[in-house]
Amino acid sequence: MLEEELKQRIRNRDPRAYEILIDEYSRLLWVVASGVLKNVGSQEDIEDCIAESFAYLWEHPEKYDQNRGSIKTYLCLITKSKAIDRLRKIRKTITLPYDKALKNSQKIKEESEKAGFLTSMPEMVSQSYILIRNDDDILSFKVVTTEIKASGYETANFYNVDLKNSKLLSISDLFKENYDYVGVINNEIIRKMKEAIEKEDAGYFIEEFKTIDEKTNFYISEEGKLVIVFNEYEISAGYMGMPEFTIDTSIFKNNISDLGYLK
Repeated sequence: MLEEELKQRIRNRDPRAYEILIDEYSRLLWVVASGVLKNVGSQEDIEDCIAESFAYLWEHPEKYDQNRGSIKTYLCLITKSKAIDRLRKIRKTITLPYDKALKNSQKIKEESEKAGFLTSMPEMVSQSYILIRNDDDILSFKVVTTEIKASGYETANFYNVDLKNSKLLSISDLFKENYDYVGVINNEIIRKMKEAIEKEDAGYFIEEFKTIDEKTNFYISEEGKLVIVFNEYEISAGYMGMPEFTIDTSIFKNNISDLGYLK
């Protein structure tokens, strides 16, 4: 069925149109929801997010603006929003409410002072979600976790979804098989750190950087460039925040994936 015909049937609440959507996009929405709920939500949570997304489109077809993107992109955004809402609910059931945590930390401090020593305050945790890229090809977002003890500390996890192939991407997916992209990227990051230190006296700790791997944070910019991201204090002083390194695609020569993730 053509996209325009499908859009019209959705506006008319045609059940057959929704059967097509479910068959076509359930797997993709699973990738989106599981990316947000990773290590937290259950299979049932993920399935509920997907079902709620299709139900929302059924109940509110007038809210879909076809001028702002494809049905696929719209469904991904709904699912991400549903998953984020569910994650917040889950976190409320497994963490102390903010006001209770404050009272608890004050109690620990008072008891510690009476005992003649101080104990670290309980950890406060919050999360936020930032959309980096959203088009017909790639959906990229990051989940930022802020931990507060005596001072604040942020970490981030990045997720990149190939919307056309319904796949959560790892960094190795960007390159051809058997290509030593790790060595090439390592050398480029070291070069950029040295250059920044010479020009700006940047606070990088080159000796702390060992290598990238499959767990290294990254995203693909709207220009199709690979951007490697490190968490606070991982390779630099805290004032530099989360350092990002944009890698010029030309250094990979003809070794990028034929799927065209990088440009």
